Amino acid sequence: MTGGWPPSWSIKAVHLGEDDGDIEEARQALGPGSLIGVSCYASVERAQALAPVADYLAFGALFASGTKPLARPARCRSFRRCRRCLWRARW
Repeated sequence: MTGGWPPSWSIKAVHLGEDDGDIEEARQALGPGSLIGVSCYASVERAQALAPVADYLAFGALFASGTKPLARPARCRSFRRCRRCLWRARW
């Protein structure tokens, strides 16, 4: 996020894309109890790197979109691969 996080905002949840700033900076600005999710697109590596610090991971696009015509597609095999990798990492 350019320009930092306005301290007067009382935000409790945020979703960060890859160009939206650092998750640790967001967590520090939002404080304890905040919910922070991140976009992984179709990247298993991104999911593995962010899973330990994010509250949730988002993948997509699953379908073509008129509002985001340049969105990177996520295929079912990406989900299967992420599930295998992340499941092993947690247990």
